[in-house]
Amino acid sequence: MINQIFNEDCLETMSRMGDNSVDLILTDPPYGIGASNDVCRHSHKTNKKDWDNKIPSDEIFKEIFRVSKHQIIWGSNYFDLPKSKCFLVWDKKISYNFTLAMAELAFCSIDYPSKIFSQNNRMNKLGLHPTEKPLKLMEFCVEFARSRAEINSIYDPFSGSGTTLVVAKSLGLDYIGSELDKDYYEIILKRLSAVQGSLF
Repeated sequence: MINQIFNEDCLETMSRMGDNSVDLILTDPPYGIGASNDVCRHSHKTNKKDWDNKIPSDEIFKEIFRVSKHQIIWGSNYFDLPKSKCFLVWDKKISYNFTLAMAELAFCSIDYPSKIFSQNNRMNKLGLHPTEKPLKLMEFCVEFARSRAEINSIYDPFSGSGTTLVVAKSLGLDYIGSELDKDYYEIILKRLSAVQGSLF
């Protein structure tokens, strides 16, 4: 399964994975806030989709913790996750706004004090997905995890436009991705085929 992307529900992928079979899950699941159809659609040209109408099931989160040794899960304030003293905070460096979040939180299973990454929310984004995370942010997540644990493989069960996988490949790490939406799956394949070396 290593270095493959699967156009399927992540539960199908994880059902074929053993316990603790990947070092890190780094993912940005649907928050259940309808971002696929709201104001977040500012910069990309996709048809309306319903991928963000509900949060992942308890079964999905149970599988996430089963198949991985470490986890970084964005949108942690929307989910019922285990207690942790470590959160990664993305300060988007935007002025006060009633509609868009000024920061986002990621649950991190690594036993270490919380960290902040500051970067404008439009930097390093390609506009390929409504909730696309910047490349530099996901690189920060990977490098933080690597500073505290042995990380050789990364799985993203909600791959979206593939930013996590692009970062993993560019850093020479093994990766696995699941993406149910066919359009985004095709985008991931194109992005990964273009990765030749370090993006940073």
